[in-house]
Amino acid sequence: MIMGIQEEYWEHIEGKTIVAIEAQPALPDDVDRALFETINFYVEGFCLRLGTNSDTDEITLSIEASALPGGSVETAKALKVLEGKEFFWLWLAENSQGYRDTVMMSFSDPQNTGEDSLGPVAPQFAFVGASGIQMLLLSEVG
Repeated sequence: MIMGIQEEYWEHIEGKTIVAIEAQPALPDDVDRALFETINFYVEGFCLRLGTNSDTDEITLSIEASALPGGSVETAKALKVLEGKEFFWLWLAENSQGYRDTVMMSFSDPQNTGEDSLGPVAPQFAFVGASGIQMLLLSEVG
């Protein structure tokens, strides 16, 4: 579900600190790779869920009211850099065939207020629905 996500994102996610990240690795025998079937980003009271639609390879994105995950959650190595960051801008991108297969995000670091970067106004990470498989690829932008 992506339609109408902008309003939900602004209201429940933007500016909120990521307190936990749960991810299901796409390759269970190689959990250090940045390939995921699903990623759940938790902020206080809500969860932003990323996945892929296996029929279209499009990114699925939803925001749901959610308690924090129970027990201890070990964040995947490739996603640890996002712990404690604040969500900012969100971009939804279509490929040349009209499929929404990319979500780009920017984050702010409350601990880093330096003026040497574009900060949260430039995309920092992209999540891409991979062709023919149910995975998300995490890549650092710029």
